[in-house]
Amino acid sequence: MLADVDFMWISHEHPDHFNIPTLRMLPESFRKHVTVLFQRNNSQKMFEAFRRFGYSQHQALPHREIFRLTERTEIYCYQVGQMDSCLGVRDTSGILLNVNDAYTNVLDVNRIRDDFGSPDILLNQFSIAGYGGFEDFAVHLTEMAKGHIEHMLETHKEVGAKVTIPFASYVLFSCEDNQYINEFANTPRSVAERFQDADADIAVLYLGDIYDTNSAKRWDSEPAILRYEEERKRLAEFEFDTPKPTPIETIKEAFGSICADLAERYPSLILRLLKPVTVEIPDLETTIRFSIADGNFVEVAESEQADMIVNSQPLWFAFSAPFGVQTLGVSGRFRLCNKGDSNNWARHRALFGLYNAEFYLRPKYFFTASNLGFLWARRRGLIGQLTTRIALMAKGR
Repeated sequence: MLADVDFMWISHEHPDHFNIPTLRMLPESFRKHVTVLFQRNNSQKMFEAFRRFGYSQHQALPHREIFRLTERTEIYCYQVGQMDSCLGVRDTSGILLNVNDAYTNVLDVNRIRDDFGSPDILLNQFSIAGYGGFEDFAVHLTEMAKGHIEHMLETHKEVGAKVTIPFASYVLFSCEDNQYINEFANTPRSVAERFQDADADIAVLYLGDIYDTNSAKRWDSEPAILRYEEERKRLAEFEFDTPKPTPIETIKEAFGSICADLAERYPSLILRLLKPVTVEIPDLETTIRFSIADGNFVEVAESEQADMIVNSQPLWFAFSAPFGVQTLGVSGRFRLCNKGDSNNWARHRALFGLYNAEFYLRPKYFFTASNLGFLWARRRGLIGQLTTRIALMAKGR
């Protein structure tokens, strides 16, 4: 089967899309012949990573440009926010659009439709893909789940899709510290019923199902829905992970390294907008306070009021990679305390989003040809996307 795959698209570098162990374990023969498709941005780090993993062939996809992939096939990449991207594929059989888990707004969807056409098939995330950690999670997660379905339906209508296939949400939050999110997840049935109420065509597929775009018969989603419901019943038997604790010194070392890099690339005036954060680490039975502005990382008395609660392994990962803080939000493996400063944490997330995107604000890093060229290519829509992203962050997404 892998021998038949000529191209592999990676939407962005979150570990659930750019999974390093998986990429490394694929056969050498596959890694040598496949061409990796990835968005063109202001950084070469992803293409360097592909080469390190043995993928010598890759193609950078420009934002909002139609790219001829083969004699019969054209593709189209649309970048969203600081990291994510969508992919359109067009050949003689029609158009497929994968918006993945990119949170597009109405203007984005209209641009995609005008640039590339209305898709015959739209692939769209249908359930919760992360959480911002607010303590009153029952309220926030219920609203998020409903919002995902409404956003799916809005995108379906705005882009003029013939059919939407629910996609990218057939997963569990599988750790002991994030399993609570599963209770609020949308089900394939709830999505299908909402689309049917709106007279919008939807096709729920199970693993191995094949959707024929040439068939005049409307897809029957019920068999797939029933199989997913049977799987859901076995959730009570699932053994959730309890990651091994990470030593405090290892966390401190990772923090020191990333903090030094931030200080090199961002003016102190920007860093001082970030107030210290007090973190309770339950599995180490300790509380720490870190400060990006001055590089301090110290243990404090357990009686100190924590701003957030997070176990040691996800806290270490947050500091160990440029996309670590964003991944912490995707995993939902932390809680913001009601008395904490959630706006302060939102500012941290915004800075780390810029850091991962390599938008460095010291002049010697910012005024480069790659940065300015990327900003020019994204001049239409970027501000609106960032505004949408900030609004979602305020709602805990």
